[in-house]
Amino acid sequence: AKSVARPGFLDFHIFLSHAHLFINEGIVYFRDLSLYGPGKPIYKFPPLYASFLSEAVRNSIPENNIYFSAWLLQTICFVGGIFLCLHTKTRSDDVAEKPIIISCVFAFALCNRFFIENSYRLQLEPYIFLLLSFSVFLLSRNKKIMPGFFIGIAAMLKIYPAFMLIVSLANKKYSHLLIGFCTGCILATLLTVWLLNLYEHIFYAMHVFPELLNEEVSDSRENISIGAMFDIFSSGTQIPAIMLKLVFGISILFACLPMLLKKMQAPEINGTVAIDFAALFMVMLVWMPNFWWNYQILNLLPGIIAIKLIAEKPMSYKMPLATLAIAFFLQTTTTMAPMSLFELELPPKVYVLLRGLIQIFLLISIISLQWKIHSTRKIKA
Repeated sequence: AKSVARPGFLDFHIFLSHAHLFINEGIVYFRDLSLYGPGKPIYKFPPLYASFLSEAVRNSIPENNIYFSAWLLQTICFVGGIFLCLHTKTRSDDVAEKPIIISCVFAFALCNRFFIENSYRLQLEPYIFLLLSFSVFLLSRNKKIMPGFFIGIAAMLKIYPAFMLIVSLANKKYSHLLIGFCTGCILATLLTVWLLNLYEHIFYAMHVFPELLNEEVSDSRENISIGAMFDIFSSGTQIPAIMLKLVFGISILFACLPMLLKKMQAPEINGTVAIDFAALFMVMLVWMPNFWWNYQILNLLPGIIAIKLIAEKPMSYKMPLATLAIAFFLQTTTTMAPMSLFELELPPKVYVLLRGLIQIFLLISIISLQWKIHSTRKIKA
């Protein structure tokens, strides 16, 4: 009989080994900074997750139980995140049933591949998916502090969710969002200082974090970022890198401009926060230096919100609907198939180019929908 790989066999054992390292030697992070390259098999995240794993090891919980508990928790996060996205308010009045039903069909049609990929790895993205889904769910209901709190907790698992603080531009009382963010970060830090020690936090902040800020684009076939696509055409020159930064700045501007204009013209309007959050979220994902296969679970957040909005008036949003349909169709055919499309083998460069174009399609669909909604709706708070 064929053996079946247990969940987490790709990445989780690496995280668990660092928990054992802390229990045995008192350190979480290796001191050799050359080991912290993109995609390297090493724990290089903030100390929060390692503190939980070290407690499991300290209490002598059997390894199989740890693996199963992590898989079960990620399953709950995955389903919970989808539920929150489906019930995020996408307009000022009560959400109709039709957009929710259509979004349910869309979400669960994509779930299988995303879920399998993350089950193989037991990486941190399902936790981040749930936390940021909580954030946009609460923002859509005019909550001020708690959305920032959940962004702060997510940023203490991996740094990149902190980018979502830009959504405060759309918030009349943006200081509340920042207070919530700082509260989440401080509470998470105090907890991990208690569970681990202060020295590991200092080492991460002074050495590991600066190293990650200078992380280069990986040439691994598992990296499906726009940066990897640009690297194909670099040929040792700096022009593609400059173009990449330029286009990145333009995409942020296009995602932020509707929020800034709305705030100047009618700061009390808050009904478009869901699509604003989705647009910035998509910008964050597309322009990450290294966007690994398992990160695709995060595309569900802007995707579900966009589908809900399109379902309200599908004929009014033809362009976003077309690009979104093309992007997600291509994505679902390549999620678990390295360098292949419809089971046809593709050269590595063609595959990376295809994956980059899929992310661009998603970005175009979300931002065009955002602009369409801002230009046609008059929403009352």
